[in-house]
Amino acid sequence: MYYLYIVIKTYTMKKEKIIRKIKKIIDEWGGVSVNEIKHAECPIWSKYAKEGEALIETFNRGDVGITSYIKGIMVDEFDVDYDDLSKDTLNEILTMLEDYKVDMDKTMERCQD
Repeated sequence: MYYLYIVIKTYTMKKEKIIRKIKKIIDEWGGVSVNEIKHAECPIWSKYAKEGEALIETFNRGDVGITSYIKGIMVDEFDVDYDDLSKDTLNEILTMLEDYKVDMDKTMERCQD
């Protein structure tokens, strides 16, 4: 039920507020790649042709890192500002980073004990 609450709450936020929350988590824990977040899949930035897609793979303070693949082979890397992402994509990123923050907070708590 808690997860549903977060999803509904996040969906109703404005883009600027979502971006502020994303940047706050990154300020606290630093930039992160999707590979470092448990159970996370790369958000899709775009799909093109039959077998091409661009995936958001890293989250930085001012932008996201995107890698383009064709037939599973990396063909390009570039950055895109958070302002240029859709609200749905921002919501997906925020949910992932909030999960990451919870995991990191728990890890720090265990280290202090």
